[in-house]
Amino acid sequence: MKKFLALLVVCFLSVGADSPPGFETQDLYGDTINYSGNVGTTAIAIPTSADKVISETIIRVPDQSPSTRTLQVSFTSIAGPWMTLAIGEYIAWSVKGTKKQFWIKGSTANVEYEIIVNYETY
Repeated sequence: MKKFLALLVVCFLSVGADSPPGFETQDLYGDTINYSGNVGTTAIAIPTSADKVISETIIRVPDQSPSTRTLQVSFTSIAGPWMTLAIGEYIAWSVKGTKKQFWIKGSTANVEYEIIVNYETY
């Protein structure tokens, strides 16, 4: 009898009573926006209007000339601190909290960037 009860407890714990088999949660709400262009040594905000909460972002520096160009990124403020990305590098980040903007600037004029941002709906 003890073996039967132990087997019954193990079986009960291994199957969720509230969810059907194969149940998956998907995050289908929000918006995805692409940004691309070039930036100089003066920081700009992404997005320009802070009206939606950012959930995730990927920031990439595409190939360009001269190869010494870098892009700086700050999730804290327009004053930094800054993270530097060289040509071909990228950062993918799940932003915590309720951030609505981040800032980028170039090491020189006309530094190209490519950015994808996922926004929440709230």
